[in-house]
Amino acid sequence: AEVGRSAVLAAPDVSASQLWGAVELRRYYELRSASGLTLDLANASDAEGNPVCLYKPNGTRAQRWTLSSAPLSRLFSSI
Repeated sequence: AEVGRSAVLAAPDVSASQLWGAVELRRYYELRSASGLTLDLANASDAEGNPVCLYKPNGTRAQRWTLSSAPLSRLFSSI
C-alpha cells in the first residue's frame, strides 16, 4: 500500500491489503491497515463523495472514525 492511494471496496481475497484493525483512541477509532497506514479523508473534507485514502497515522480529524451498529455499508463514518 502506498501513501495517498485511494481506498476501494473489493471482493474479499484474504490478502494483507485487506487486513484492518480498529485502534481505539479516546472517543474515536483509527482504522489501520496491516501496512501501518490509516484510512484518511482526502483533503480533510467530509463532503459526500470525497475520496478516502491511505495515509501515515497523524492523529488529525481526517483519520478519526466512529463505529456504528448500522448495516455494513454504513459501518464507518467520519467524525
